[in-house]
Amino acid sequence: MASFSYSSSSSIFIDSSSKVIITDEDFKNFHGIDRKLFLRLVSDIVHEPRRATLFMALFLWFEKTAKDFTLISKLLQWPHALLTDLTNEAALVYTCIDSSDCLTKNNVNLKYFDLPLTQKITNSGISLHFIHRNRIGIKQAIVELMKNVCDRAFDDIVVQYLLQKKAQREQNLMKQGGVYCNVSAGFEVAVLPLPPQNVMVPPLAPPLQGRGGAFDVMVLNNEVWERKDVIVTADDRTIFLTFSKGYPISDTEIREFFFRRYGDVIEGVLMQEVASVEEQPLYARMVLRPEFIHMMEVILEGPARKSKFCINGKHLWARKYVRKTTKLLSPAISPATSLPNIPRESIRFLN
Repeated sequence: MASFSYSSSSSIFIDSSSKVIITDEDFKNFHGIDRKLFLRLVSDIVHEPRRATLFMALFLWFEKTAKDFTLISKLLQWPHALLTDLTNEAALVYTCIDSSDCLTKNNVNLKYFDLPLTQKITNSGISLHFIHRNRIGIKQAIVELMKNVCDRAFDDIVVQYLLQKKAQREQNLMKQGGVYCNVSAGFEVAVLPLPPQNVMVPPLAPPLQGRGGAFDVMVLNNEVWERKDVIVTADDRTIFLTFSKGYPISDTEIREFFFRRYGDVIEGVLMQEVASVEEQPLYARMVLRPEFIHMMEVILEGPARKSKFCINGKHLWARKYVRKTTKLLSPAISPATSLPNIPRESIRFLN
């Protein structure tokens, strides 16, 4: 495996002393592959332009440092699940860049020293230890990439995405008989009610239901990017979990474990209904978000579609859920908001 090294003093893609003037159109054409990956991150995975830009800056730094200028084009061919896992690793990288004590024994990220996907794309032994030791130089390099490449290459995509989101919010408000009014610089208020027959809104694709922040159709440079959702029932995306007696596993432990391993894929966890707080639940149902139905095959391995996990030293078995006639579980799904938003909190230094 190749070693991983870099020079923080080298120029990144652009020679600041050069007198050559590059038009925005030429610049964006040159970064066409980068723009496609950025658009995929925004529309399908990250759903937030700022975070997608941060991830792209890191991937571009990987590409330059590893001297593999086909890295971005390779990532463009990756399936959704792998790209999601890579962004989770990127969030951990930003944690170590931003924190002086991310590797202390009390930090939740202590056991995540290995970055398997990052090591794969860079063909190196890069680790969080390396990132932490060189965090100052890496941060400077990423800031330079943000300024010299990302902000210019992706600005029109960001603007179009934000306009699309605003139009969707306004359209949703129109359905309720209201409208947005600008009252002062930087502020908007929703006014209700308003007669809808006098209101005109620009035509656009209907908002995507479920995971907020994405869009169904976006046209960029006469190229249509479309995301089609397949409607699946909750049972079809449910995994049945069983625990060992005497080794209780909580809802929070389940959420945190699967979040760190597979990303934000869980819609809800339904624990076994017990008679008292002293009694241990022995099974639960875990419902995946509709857009992550494909993760069922990733979580449940092999022809038997069963997997065994170890959560904080306690064993958990997972298999595909098959509904029975007897009602075994409480119908109440624990709210998804109880899941810690670790990657979002991890990326702070450029905000």
